Amino acid sequence: MNASNIVVFRSGSEMYGVLIENIVSIEKSEKTTDEYDLPVYVKGFVNSGAEEVPVIDFQTVLYPNKETTDETARCIVVKADLIQLAFFVSEVIGIKEVGSGQLQQVKFVTNTSKSIFSAIAMIENQLIPIVDPVKFIHYAKDFATILSFMKEKQSVIECK
Repeated sequence: MNASNIVVFRSGSEMYGVLIENIVSIEKSEKTTDEYDLPVYVKGFVNSGAEEVPVIDFQTVLYPNKETTDETARCIVVKADLIQLAFFVSEVIGIKEVGSGQLQQVKFVTNTSKSIFSAIAMIENQLIPIVDPVKFIHYAKDFATILSFMKEKQSVIECK
């Protein structure tokens, strides 16, 4: 892999990263509109530009019995194929530049269909898994429910 810029964030006590090319924006945690018939990891929806995007509690997806509650929490809005979603994370650490020698593609995971990671970065003597937003969508349980809800919501808006 080539050299890249990565946004490093904390979720719970773990560090993760997202390639900067996948990021739309980083927002302060704000009030979300709640929706009750969606998976437990959906905190609601926020506006990102002209679009409403689902806010996904990153920690709850990985560790179902935990929830992000930190005062330093942020929403990282990412693009994943044709949709955007916001990762609700404990803290955004910052942007780190990683050289090609510091970034390795994930090939050692035995069940890659269940992996949300595209690579591992070595930053300041720490291994940082790099999240692939598209893989994340396929990993998150019942994400199809969110997509159906968004499509239904969009058709209601278009009918008005």
